[in-house]
Amino acid sequence: KWLWPGELGEVIPRCESLSVGEIDRGSRELLSTRYWYLLGEDPSYKEIVGFTKMSTRRKFFAAQKLFLIRHRICKRRSFLAEHSFREYWNKYGKTHPEYFNLLPNGRREPLRKGAEVTMCVSEPGLWRRIAEEWNAWYEKARTQRNPPLPWVNCCENDSCGLCTCERCRAWDGPDPRFGQNGYWSGKLAEAFRRSDGTQALKEVGHAEFGTLSDTRWCVARVHPKDKITASLSDRYARYYNAVQAEARKTHPEARAFGYTYCNYQEPPLEAKLDPDVVLFVVPRSMFPYDREESEFFRRNWMGWRKAGGRDMILRPNYMLAGGNYPMDFARLALDDFAFAATNGMIGCMIDSLLGSCSAHAMAEYALTRTMREPTRGYARAREDMCSSFGKAAAAVGRYFDAVERHSMKWTYDQYREISLANAMGSWTGGSFAVPATILGEFFTDEDFAGYHAILDEAVRAAQDDATTVARIEFLRKGVRDAELTRKCRMAQKPYLADEENAAKKAAFLAAYDEMARYRASVEDDFVCNYAHNSYWEKKFLKWPHELTKEDE
Repeated sequence: KWLWPGELGEVIPRCESLSVGEIDRGSRELLSTRYWYLLGEDPSYKEIVGFTKMSTRRKFFAAQKLFLIRHRICKRRSFLAEHSFREYWNKYGKTHPEYFNLLPNGRREPLRKGAEVTMCVSEPGLWRRIAEEWNAWYEKARTQRNPPLPWVNCCENDSCGLCTCERCRAWDGPDPRFGQNGYWSGKLAEAFRRSDGTQALKEVGHAEFGTLSDTRWCVARVHPKDKITASLSDRYARYYNAVQAEARKTHPEARAFGYTYCNYQEPPLEAKLDPDVVLFVVPRSMFPYDREESEFFRRNWMGWRKAGGRDMILRPNYMLAGGNYPMDFARLALDDFAFAATNGMIGCMIDSLLGSCSAHAMAEYALTRTMREPTRGYARAREDMCSSFGKAAAAVGRYFDAVERHSMKWTYDQYREISLANAMGSWTGGSFAVPATILGEFFTDEDFAGYHAILDEAVRAAQDDATTVARIEFLRKGVRDAELTRKCRMAQKPYLADEENAAKKAAFLAAYDEMARYRASVEDDFVCNYAHNSYWEKKFLKWPHELTKEDE
């Protein structure tokens, strides 16, 4: 078994002898795509921080990759799966404005920035452009030794659908929420004429996209119950069908590939999807992931199936939650994974592998393992993990139970309250960019004391087994890292409220130094992807992380 990256995570039973008879076995993984998005390795990060040495950083990412190879995390054949129109505004904004969303101000332009502009998906010229560019790419790519799948990437940019033109609106289903929503009903038109689009939404008391979508991987300043989110799924289903038909004029095997996302995650009301269209399903929530979210996900998944969706790829954002602190809601996530696997799921691409290998040990192992056996379930993954701790199995099980109880006790309203109380600029606390902001309220001193007490008990049970004790201490390192991160955040808050106070500044810097020194002492042990966590801590929390240095 491979529990986490690094040699300590390898469980290889000793045998006195090995005898193997004839073996004739062939198989194919049930899911053609099993993929974790990785974070922090890309050198395009503007500031490489977190690890003290580049060699240690490289060692961490090499061990993480090997861990994924052991679990056969891969794509059988490649395909393009990113937001596909990031460069379109720069390329076609002046020559083909008809490709882009019509905003309530009467202009076809980005709401915020060009890379996030959305498309006028009912525009035939856009379909032809997508098919033309894909055909040119595919003619070359199909000659490769392992050619990519003939899937035409129709995935929107990272934004809600925004086009208000008459043709797009005519494609929408009979959703009464359009008339109740200020953006779609025209009530915001005057605000848009007075100011830019982002400010226009804020003027009427909403955060960005507050009137447009119920995505929850970042906590919105306006409660979802107060938002009236109209669904654009009918227009997007028709758009996918249209692009596929266009591409098939040249390549009959072409299949459109598109999201269910943001304000088009709910199933269509009237439109039917061509069964050859491949859907990339992005559930709305990061955390909390509870029964309400599970039911919402299943209802949408089956709704798209009834609309014609045959082949679907699950691409959740929920593992962006948790930063570097103990968290586990994988039991419910694996139940939904098994549900999807028996209802048309052909692959899974999870965003993202945070690399909190110690703090998220149970969740990351369970989710990684289930990609090979989608209906295997959480209980068996937990047995894999706990049985690897020998005499300490029961105590370690109690530790994982404590982490799971803490993760699952939060309601969305409770989590939202502490997130809003810890906003950093435009970001509310606890999101994937600023997870450490909420630690003062998300955990108590007693929570960490309880974790340590259980792990102490586990060490006593395994005291004659050095390897098991080392594994227990690996779990403790994640707890201690989170504990010191919380201490740093709690010292920062009074300092930010009174930055001229020298004593408060000194207390914050002392807490930061204690955390940084601890991280440096364990960075060789694959405890955490500090490259990712520290990057965001420096960017948004302004923690004084130093740049990672090349070895002398």
